[in-house]
Amino acid sequence: MLRKKLLVVGLVVVVSGCATTKQRQPLMTQLQMRVGELERQLDVKDEEINGLKYDIKDMVYEIDRIKAQVKNAPSGSLKSTSVTASRRTRKPIAKKGDIIRVNVKIKTVQQALQNAGYYEGNIDGKIGAQTKDAIVKFQEDNGLKSDGIIGRNTWAGLKTFLE
Repeated sequence: MLRKKLLVVGLVVVVSGCATTKQRQPLMTQLQMRVGELERQLDVKDEEINGLKYDIKDMVYEIDRIKAQVKNAPSGSLKSTSVTASRRTRKPIAKKGDIIRVNVKIKTVQQALQNAGYYEGNIDGKIGAQTKDAIVKFQEDNGLKSDGIIGRNTWAGLKTFLE
């Protein structure tokens, strides 16, 4: 009789333990899913912050370019239309920070340009005339601002040509 009671009590403990474990598993799954969602939201916010940083760099670059143009121009020779015209025809400066404004290596840009059929030179990680010309041609053919600068929009189009 005592054995039967102990056996029943043991079974009740085992069954109740399993029921408690079953209730915890869905809670853990829900928490893991929530953490994953929060991590995705954090990634989106990080991308937005990086985009804003590049926008600021673009603005600083434009301000510096206009300041240099004003400084070098004779008094009274600058008109508002000359700034707009020079923006369309300016040649990019061959410093990486000015040409590439996204977090990507020059070799990766050259590879993407080559895969897209715009660059035939060596993948050497150097920004030369061939690389600059390929960037501008890619931008023109894809309806982008053809300034020779790899910004977010240009890179979004180019990176699709990477394997």
